[in-house]
Amino acid sequence: MFETLSRLQECESIVFLCDLVGGSPFKTAVSLTDEEENFAVVGGTNLAMVIEAALLKDSLQIDGLRDLVINTGKQSGVPKSQRAGYLICCIHVSLKSFLKNI
Repeated sequence: MFETLSRLQECESIVFLCDLVGGSPFKTAVSLTDEEENFAVVGGTNLAMVIEAALLKDSLQIDGLRDLVINTGKQSGVPKSQRAGYLICCIHVSLKSFLKNI
């Protein structure tokens, strides 16, 4: 993931879409973006969220894209109890406190 992230250094912002909150990809993304600006990590991602993000990634700022992805997940018809890790979004500001609680 370090190599991939280094190739994306020209990007203005990055939203990580992870399947499980607390899973290895989620924890790695959170730890890599801990002190970085313009990064968001979203856990509990489903296919509807990925498609929405792919279609609108070039037309929204990171906060708008993050919020849109989360709302898409909430409206995707999957019952809250069955969502993988539910929808948790961590921004770089609160990542340290989030990691301490996992």
